[in-house]
Amino acid sequence: MHSKSQVGVTLIEMACVLAVLSILGGIAGPSMYKWRQRAAADGLISALTTDIALARITAISRGSTAVLCPSHDANGCDGAADWRDGWIVFLDANRDRSRQPEEELLSVAQARRIPALGFASTSGRRTIRLFPSGMAYGSNLTVTSCLDGNTHARLVMNNVGRVRVERPRAPVACPSGAPTP
Repeated sequence: MHSKSQVGVTLIEMACVLAVLSILGGIAGPSMYKWRQRAAADGLISALTTDIALARITAISRGSTAVLCPSHDANGCDGAADWRDGWIVFLDANRDRSRQPEEELLSVAQARRIPALGFASTSGRRTIRLFPSGMAYGSNLTVTSCLDGNTHARLVMNNVGRVRVERPRAPVACPSGAPTP
């Protein structure tokens, strides 16, 4: 006579596995949340870096002035230092630093609301103008990305139109006056 062997897991084994998974999830959950915030902030910095490069290349290749500026409606510049609501890139045919309906829109970055993220430029320079030479005359532009009150990264564009990203090695408080969520 052949005996049939039973295959499966007992209720106690299943309860132990669920308990271990619950503990691991409780430990990993907050770390994953912070990791996702940092990844989203890095994506925002990368998108702005890419749009600055697009504006510079377009200004050089077309022999025109290109402008990047914060924009909440994707139509015109806000005049604010806060870039969290998005930005636009356009060719500024009349060189007035504001977008007219007939001026070509090159790129639009939509709002990306990330909890605990601040994303703002220095108050003295709220728009980026790139001339046909590829230069951005004036002072350097710094856009600071802040997470939970600390500087996550700084995007710095010099007068030649080149961009670098600086990341602090140790926690640094965000600059005073930087918008917070």
